[in-house]
Amino acid sequence: MALRRLSLRQRVAALAATVVVCVGGLLGAGALLGASAASAHQHSARTANSARTAESARAASGACATFWRPAAVIAGGKLPSGLSCAHKHPYTIALLGGLNCPYCSSWTKAAEAELTALGAKVVLNLNANGSATTQASQMQEAISRHPDGIIVFPVSESGIVPSLIAAKAAGVKVEASNSPPSPAAMKDIIGYTGPNNTQEGQVAARMLANAMHKKGNVIVILGAAGTTPEVQRLAGFKETLKKVAPKMRVLGTGVGNWEESQSITATSSLLSRYGSKVNGIFAEDDTTAAGAAKAAKAAGVKLPIVGVGGSTAGLQGIKTGAIYGTMYQSPYLDGAFGPIMVYDTLEHLKHQHVVNLPLPMITKSNVRKFKAEW
Repeated sequence: MALRRLSLRQRVAALAATVVVCVGGLLGAGALLGASAASAHQHSARTANSARTAESARAASGACATFWRPAAVIAGGKLPSGLSCAHKHPYTIALLGGLNCPYCSSWTKAAEAELTALGAKVVLNLNANGSATTQASQMQEAISRHPDGIIVFPVSESGIVPSLIAAKAAGVKVEASNSPPSPAAMKDIIGYTGPNNTQEGQVAARMLANAMHKKGNVIVILGAAGTTPEVQRLAGFKETLKKVAPKMRVLGTGVGNWEESQSITATSSLLSRYGSKVNGIFAEDDTTAAGAAKAAKAAGVKLPIVGVGGSTAGLQGIKTGAIYGTMYQSPYLDGAFGPIMVYDTLEHLKHQHVVNLPLPMITKSNVRKFKAEW
C-alpha cells in the first residue's frame, strides 16, 4: 500500500498509534475513526504497519517520507535514518503562532520539527502572543513574502477572517491549526487541524456533571479572554450543562489567562465571593486547573475540578486527587498535523478539510495510561 493512497485521516490514526508506543499514552483513535477504542487501535496498528512499509520503500527510492517524524521527535528528538525529504526546491512556509502558553510552546516545537523533516524552508516564524491586531500585521507580512503556504494558529475566529480573504486573493494557501476561523471563513483555507474546542467544553460539562451527580453550582476559570479556545470551550460547556444537568448553574467566571498564578487569583476571588455555594470548577486548560486546585486547597475546600489538556500538572493533580479529570490533547500531534496537511495540498494529495485531535477523557481510573507532553 503506497502512502499516497492513505488519507490524511488514516495517517493521523496511524501517527496516533505510533505516539502511543513512543510516549505511553492512550490517544483514543476512536474519536477520529468513529469506532470503539479497541477496534480503533487495532485499525491504527494495521495502518501504522502499512505506512511503515510504504515509508521505507519511499525512503529507499529517495521519495519524501511525510509521516513518522513527529513520533520520532517525541521519542527522543532524532529522525530515523533515511526518513527525510529530498525536494530540489523546498517549499517555503510561514509559521504563525497565536498564543503564549506552555501548550503553545510544545505546539511550535512540533510544527518546526515536522516542517524541518519535510524539507520545508520556514521563511517566517512569529507569535502573536494573544493579540488579534498583531496577528493581522504578521499575516500581512507573511502574505507579502508569497510563501507556498502559511500555517496559522488563529487568535480570534473572527479577527483572522480579513487576513484569510487577503491570502486567498493573493494565491497563498493557508492552513488553520489548533483554533479554527469562523465557519464562514472555512472556505478561504485549505483546511483545519486541531482540537474541537466546543467538544472539549461539552466533554468537560459531562465529566463535571458526573462528578457532582448533576446538581450544584460551578465556577469557570477561563483562558485568555476572547480567544477562540476560551470562547468555544465556554460555549460548549454551558450548552451541554443545560442539557445534561439542568439543575447545575454557572455562578461566575474568572480570567486565568492560561497561567497558574492568574488562575489562583481568579479562583480565590470567586471562592471568596460565592463561598460555600461553589460545588465544582471547570478550568479551560490544565494550567488553569492546577491554579484552581491550589486556590481551593488554600481556601480549605475540596471541590471536583475538570481541566483540558493532559499536562504534567493536570495528570499529577488527578493522581493526587486535587483534580477530578481532564482530556488528553497532544500538542505534538496538533503541531505536526498542520505541516502534513499543507504538504498534502502542495503535493496535490487528497485530504479531509477538517481533522480533529482525539480527546480521550482521563480520570483517576486510567490516568497511569497517559504520559504528559507539556
